[in-house]
Parts: sequence; C-alpha cells; structure tokens
Amino acid sequence: MKKFLKPTFDLGFFCNKAEPLETLNRYWSDSNDVVGWLSRSSISFLQIAVWKFALTGNKPRFWFPSYICDDALIPLKKFGCEVMFYNAGEDLNYHACIKQFDDLNCDLDVLVYVHYFGKIDAPGISDIAEYSKRKKIWLVEDAAHVYIKAGNVGKYGDFTVFSPHKRFNIPSGSALVIKNADVISFFSLANQDNILVNDLSEELIKSLEGDVDCHSSSKRIHENLRWIIKESARKLVGSIGYSYDKQVLNSSTCQDKFEKDKVIPSPKLKDLTFSLLSRYVGRVSVFQKQHVRVRCAWLELVKAFSEFHDVEIVVNHSDSDYMLPIQLKGVKGEMFDLGNALSQIGVPVLKWPNLPKQISKDITNSALALYKSSYMLPINASISEEAIFALVRSIRRKAKEETLELVDLNVDVKTNDDGECFPRPFVQSLAYSRARSNTSSSSLVKVKVRSTSDENMFFSYIRKKKYMFTSLNTSSFGPVMSGGTEEKEIAFLSMLGKKYGAWFKAHVLMITPNIPLNGSSMYKLWVAGYRRVGNSNWSSSRIDLSQSEERIRGALNKKWRNQLVKAERCNFELIESTNTNDVLQVFELSEQYLSSIGIQSVSKDLVKELLVEASKGDSDLTLRVQRVYSDNELIGGVIIAESNGEATYFFGWSSELGRKNYVTQLLLWNGILSSKEQGLSLFDLGGIDHVGSPGVAKFKQGLNGEEYINVGTFLYVPRLFRFKV
Repeated sequence: MKKFLKPTFDLGFFCNKAEPLETLNRYWSDSNDVVGWLSRSSISFLQIAVWKFALTGNKPRFWFPSYICDDALIPLKKFGCEVMFYNAGEDLNYHACIKQFDDLNCDLDVLVYVHYFGKIDAPGISDIAEYSKRKKIWLVEDAAHVYIKAGNVGKYGDFTVFSPHKRFNIPSGSALVIKNADVISFFSLANQDNILVNDLSEELIKSLEGDVDCHSSSKRIHENLRWIIKESARKLVGSIGYSYDKQVLNSSTCQDKFEKDKVIPSPKLKDLTFSLLSRYVGRVSVFQKQHVRVRCAWLELVKAFSEFHDVEIVVNHSDSDYMLPIQLKGVKGEMFDLGNALSQIGVPVLKWPNLPKQISKDITNSALALYKSSYMLPINASISEEAIFALVRSIRRKAKEETLELVDLNVDVKTNDDGECFPRPFVQSLAYSRARSNTSSSSLVKVKVRSTSDENMFFSYIRKKKYMFTSLNTSSFGPVMSGGTEEKEIAFLSMLGKKYGAWFKAHVLMITPNIPLNGSSMYKLWVAGYRRVGNSNWSSSRIDLSQSEERIRGALNKKWRNQLVKAERCNFELIESTNTNDVLQVFELSEQYLSSIGIQSVSKDLVKELLVEASKGDSDLTLRVQRVYSDNELIGGVIIAESNGEATYFFGWSSELGRKNYVTQLLLWNGILSSKEQGLSLFDLGGIDHVGSPGVAKFKQGLNGEEYINVGTFLYVPRLFRFKV
C-alpha cells in the first residue's frame, strides 16, 4: 500500500469555497478568545515564554509530561527556558499528577497538559487546572493532535495550542488560543483577529537573535512552488522517504547533534497557509468520517495480524482520530519485533514520540517504557481503507482462513409483504418502501433469503428504477436480518449483488445496509464485492423500551430532565392522534419554520404517500402525532413513526412560546411513553448529526440513548471490475 503519513495535497482544493478569514478562528476558539497564528506549535510555546519573560523579567520554567516530542522543546531551550518533566502515567490518564506537583521543590511558571492522540475527554485536567489556578501557574493545553475544538479541549487552559499543519495538508500553521486576561490586557490583544500573526512573529524574531530561519519574499515564492510540486508528487507515490528502520535509529541516537544544529523555523506563516486552510475546514466532517473508517480498518488488520502470529496486541486509545497506538503484551510479545513485522508487509508503522534525551536515558521513566512497547498506525483522510483490507486478506490467506461461503440458502422474490415481522428500521417497512417507490417512479420487490439449516432469514425491499436499458436498484437501510451471524448477512449481500448488480446485464445495485460501522463489517462488505460511495454514515441513538419508565427517565441528562419538569409544570393540554389531518398540520408548520431558517424539510409528497400507506388496514406503519396546546393554541407537535416493533422520531415543530417552555422535551417524552405502551421494543431518535446540526444533536443526546453509526452507502462491483474500483 502507498504510505501516507499525513494528508495529501490536491490542486482541486483551490476550487472549494473558502471560509472567510474573519470566521476561521471559530473552529479552534470561543467567541471571547484571542487567537494568534504562528508557524509551528513549538513556536507557540516560545511565544508564551516570551510573554512570561516580558511580564516577570525572568526566563520561565516549563513542566511538560515526559511522554513528549523533543522537537516541541528546542525553541524553548534555545531561548534559555528550563524544561522539566512529570509523569502522566503509563495509561496517559494523568493519575496522581497533583502529588508530583506538590513534591516539586522549586517554583514553576508554566504547566503543560497534552491531549494525546486527538482524544477530547481530557482526563484529569480539571484537577490540574484547579492546582494551576491555586498556585498562580499558567496552564497550557497542548492540543496538537486535536482536529478542531471539541469536548473538554480548550476549556481549562490559559492558552491552548492547536497544530492544523499536522492535521491538514498545509505548509505551516499553529493556532495559539489565548484566554489569559493578563496577557490580553498587558499586550493589548483584545479584539484582534489574524492581525496578530505579524505582530507575534516580529517579536519572536527579535528575541531569538539570529537563530530563526527567515526568508526573503522571492525565496518564499520559490518555497511555495516547491511545496506544491512536492506534495502533488507525494499524492501519486506516497511518502517514499518513509523507512521504519531509519526512524527507529533517529529516535534516540541523534538528539544531541539535532538540538545543537537545529535552526528554528520562521514563526511566520507560509503564504499558502490561510488560502488552503480556509478551504479545508469546510470539509472537516468529511475528513472526520474518513478517519473513523481508517481507524476501523486498522483495528481489523491488528486483529488479523495478532491471530496469525499468535501474539497479544493491545489497542490503546481506540477512539483516537490521529494515530492508533498499539502495544505488545505477554511473554511471547517480548521476543517479537512488532514494528519490523508490520513494516515488512507494507504497514507504515511509526515510533512516536521523539523523546527528549534525558527521558530516553532514564530507564525508570514510564514514558521510556511506553515508547519502547508502543507503535503507532497513522490515521488521515489519504489512507485507503481498501488498501488496508487488501493487507488483511493477504494475512488471512496465509493463515488459510476460509472467506464467505453460501450454503443452504433459499431465495424468495416477492412484491407483497407475507406477514414476516420482526424489529427493523422504519425505512425498511413495506409502507415506507412503497411510498418511496411511488414518489420516485420505481418498482418495488422484496427479496427474502432463508437458511434451511438454521432458519435465519434475511430480506430487503429493493426499489428498481429504469433508465433506458439500465436498472438502478437501491436498498435504503437494508438488507435486514433476523438473528444469525454477521457472516451470513454479508454472504447474503454477496448473493444479492450477483443478482441485482450484474453490470453485464445493465443492473446496478446500491445499498445502505443496516450494519454497524466496525472493521469486521467493513472488511466483509469489501470481500463480498461492495465499494463505498460518498462519505455519509447514518448515525442515531436508540432507547431500549423494555426498561422501566423510571429507569429511562433516570438516564436522562440532568439539564434535559429539568427542562422536562418545567414543561410538565405548565400543565399544557396534551393530545395524541393518528388522524391524517393532524399529521399534515404539524408537518406544514414544521415545513414553514425550516424554510424560514434555510433548511429543507422532509418531502411533502413522501409524507402524503406515507399517510396513504398508513391508512391501509394491513399497513405495517402507524404515524402517531403528539400535540401540545396552550389556551386552545397549538404550540408544538411531533410525529412518531411506528413500524415492526420499533418507533422512530420522524419530525417535529414548536412555536416560540413552545420553545420557551421546552414543549419539545415534553412531546418527545410522551412519545417515548406512548411507544412503550404500544409494546414497541426500541425508540430511535431519527438521526444525529454532530457537525451539520450540533444543537439538535446535543438535544437528542440529552436522552442518553445508545448511539450507533452504520457503515454507509455501497456500490456492488462484479469481480471482473474490482481491481479498477
């Protein structure tokens, strides 16, 4: 596989819409923060040191966790700062750090907390922040691995340092987020945006007395052109300079010379930085989804590799979206060279960090032990999940593991439902499938496959739309299976692809299967002949209605529950109905409101078709509307779709008065209780989009259901064409 240790550059990004520079800072800061832009995170640390020196007249003493990259410390050392280290623990969760701080027998000026591997939960930071405040120490959050501000990142520190140049393919760029009121006031930084860049850079250049690499404008033009050519070539051939053996040698033997000879890069941003970054940030949600899939693919490779070599490999921080840290465990692992073995099969395994020399020589330090036992697998949007799966398949072929087999399967193709019923998504109900077919001028077939050996059943509604001589076949949220194993489901998908995705017969099959996003399901889909289309992954949350009402209510987020209590105390009139006109009334109000804020609503034609289907005597769908009135005035309503043992929040609306009194919480809660009374097993919140609709996502998360993500949309590719797709 091509080795991409960081994202690749594409000239096509210049065609993307650019984010205005005035609003660019919002991805890394709050509205009241001041943001300075410098070339590297190491220069941002240096800028903090310069400010501290200007305020106190003394070169500040820094305390970093010992598991840190030496590159980040060199500018501080050249400036004359003393750098000390503390132990963040073998699990990097900052346990017992306060005791280390209390045992320190010298004054401390700046304390650094590192958000390792892009994790956003920030364990232990609240205690460290409290200690820093009490001791009047500046707290700096090192968020170099974090994509954009999220979770607890940036909430506690006087400063937060982000490194967009590590996460996006830009030539330079570090965002220094400043919350410290003394610094903002003393240096008159308030209400400045990107003007800060040049001011900070000039100040730093003066402080370093010639150690900074500064270039003329003509040389910068040549640098920009050279960078574009180099990065364009890397997109074609990968990181050809990568070598596992070289980086292992460089990690510990060359640091003395490196620190002595290293010239500090210019603090100023390269000319291309903002031009590219402003075009990248609009695609953050796309990149994040790609990172999740790459991580899942690496996890599947680690699983296959450990089984083949019979060694125990532990994945640390498995939710990381920057690097995936893995460790060998057990007696056998001590004799096994994991890094070399992975690099031999083409995996771009990394050793990180490039430890400071005093740590690399301290055999008692947990950071050194962690470094020696840990290996990193890179995660970025340029790494191909298909290339990783090709490595997985080669490993399993060496192990002579059998791939998918189809045995004892009986296929039944029907156009009508035959009464088979078990919990399945609303969009795989017969009523929804018919409604979608009617609104898209397509025909509908139901494919049922039953295994004669164990009576497991798989089925899917498929919409067939003709385009001249071509048939486009699609399955939304399907196929679905009743019991059985995931392997059998993917086996069925293979059969389904051969029947409805035969390109020689001008048949094309696209599916969005109701399968969880994980490495195993992604790999089996790939083996079965399916290739990803687009970057969408449906995500939502489910509530188990078999729980007691008290338990469901007790699980609600405290703030959400308090808002529900306030709404209940208003004694509004609650009315439940399945009347067609009542559903249409709420839909039309919802449509009008969404249109007023520039958001597209559910198709009106689809809603009308669903109502027609739901009104049929043998329908497998009920659209139930919950409405709230205040003094005979409708102030809110939600539509719940009930089908085949599941309930799904479809859409809702509330007036200004309703929103002020939290009627949506009241309506949704009563919808959950009603679904429970109907004997349904699950309540689905109808989708969660953390990036596109963060406010709605936060509201739905308040119910504390079980969140899930599905694998996405796939195209079936016949075997003859798979090497090209």
